[in-house]
Amino acid sequence: MEENFNFLNVMQEHLEKIGKLNPPTQAQLDRKEGITLDFSTHVKYMIYALLSNQERWIHVENNLSEIDKVFFNYNIEKIKEKSGNYFFEKIKSYLTRGLSFEKQMKSLHKNIEILELINNENNGDIDSYIVSKQPKEIIIDFNTKYKLPNMGVSLICEYLKNVGVECAKPDTHIMRFLSKTRRGFLLKDEAHIVKKGKKIETIWTDNDKIKALKIIENMGEKSGKTSSEIDRIIWSYCADGKGEICTKSPKCNICVIKDRCNRDKPGVKF
Repeated sequence: MEENFNFLNVMQEHLEKIGKLNPPTQAQLDRKEGITLDFSTHVKYMIYALLSNQERWIHVENNLSEIDKVFFNYNIEKIKEKSGNYFFEKIKSYLTRGLSFEKQMKSLHKNIEILELINNENNGDIDSYIVSKQPKEIIIDFNTKYKLPNMGVSLICEYLKNVGVECAKPDTHIMRFLSKTRRGFLLKDEAHIVKKGKKIETIWTDNDKIKALKIIENMGEKSGKTSSEIDRIIWSYCADGKGEICTKSPKCNICVIKDRCNRDKPGVKF
């Protein structure tokens, strides 16, 4: 596993040069200014996290203004008046992979109830709760004490990251980038062999994702960057509509950090 993290600077400079570095959310900027986020904003970014599940974010991003209108600009009482199926039917035309989102919309009211519970337990200030502990402790809370239906580690991290908590989201892009057959930070390959020699992408467990979060924390300590900054750099380098370099079928010929990558080493075949 490499210990020189200058590759993050190289990636960032390249993404900034081509105008493809994903910007921080408004909530992340507000938090840096010491602005407290209200309950509606938390619901908004929880829904954004759900929208990101198994979906190319570029499809969502291009339609966010219309999506915000569907959710009544996150007026909680108006959202409660409609069923989860109502929102799914309104949103599905903006998605390419809608099955998971249909299940999530069935749990939308329950998820809002859980956020309301946290809000009430903290004197109407859910924002103070999410910064009251280390991110990994908040992630554990949302997986146990305040279990959010249809939201695993990745989506919880996406929600927290969106509201300005310093953590990364261990999604497919991040996990693939860190895998043994890419940068070599994780012990698992990006794909494994199944029947007839065909390879499919690795299914990453929550434990794998927790390991990835620890790796990114270590990168932050060594590089001087925050976890959310590292997340934005890696994600932007990989994602469709952004850098589109270290993708499922990587464009190694234009990669600016291909030295020390394990992809083309002997014995690594795809």
